[in-house]
Amino acid sequence: MKLNMKKIRLEKRHWIFLGLVGVLCLTGVINMRLNALTGETQPIALKPAESQTGEESQQTSATASNFFVNYRTERTATRDKELSYLNEIISSDKSDAETLKDAQEQKLALAASMEQELLLEGLIKAKGYADCIVTVQKNSVNVVVDNKEALTSAQASQIMEIVRRETGVSAEGVKILPKN
Repeated sequence: MKLNMKKIRLEKRHWIFLGLVGVLCLTGVINMRLNALTGETQPIALKPAESQTGEESQQTSATASNFFVNYRTERTATRDKELSYLNEIISSDKSDAETLKDAQEQKLALAASMEQELLLEGLIKAKGYADCIVTVQKNSVNVVVDNKEALTSAQASQIMEIVRRETGVSAEGVKILPKN
């Protein structure tokens, strides 16, 4: 009888682990789509400014705005699911001490990441950018900036400095992409 109880507990831990891996994979897919939508693969993408008519500029601005809104909606939904999984583990009477500790640590790490992303987005917007999205992982940070014109070297350096100062991530781990 004890053998069966242990087997059930291990199976449950595996399902929880698989669920968290699934959420992590979903985050990776969203990140890949984000990179594909911007069409950039370079860590810092600098393009010469192109002239646009007023109508083209408004369409570009609306598209960029929709992109940022849609991404935030997807990110929030993904985070809500992940937090829900972690809360289930934490509140379950069947969770052992190790699983409970891991879930609490993951929840704290997620909260810290969310806080850093919000802080960085606010600091970058304070520098005059219309909108931006920041994703923070353990050793990398992705920044997508809504900028009507191509980023200059000075602008990219300014964003890089903010990210490096607040996260401690090296320059090689920071990717800045304009969304114009």
